[in-house]
Amino acid sequence: LKIREIVDKVINRLFVLLVLDESFANLSAGYREKIGDFLKILVEKTGVQLFLVSHQIELDEAADKLLSIHKKGDTVVID
Repeated sequence: LKIREIVDKVINRLFVLLVLDESFANLSAGYREKIGDFLKILVEKTGVQLFLVSHQIELDEAADKLLSIHKKGDTVVID
């Protein structure tokens, strides 16, 4: 989103950000793809913005944008 679009959505109270931090860490491997599909549909149908922190590689496929954050020596690297 462009800054102007974000500001417009916040002003109009249409901007909703859902932050999930390792919410599916204990989810069985067989359900990870399904939860990824669910989250993708949730975003498409509601317009909510989703920020998901996860180590579950299966959830990567559901992402529109993917950031990898890791430490390299004393430096934090974002890819």
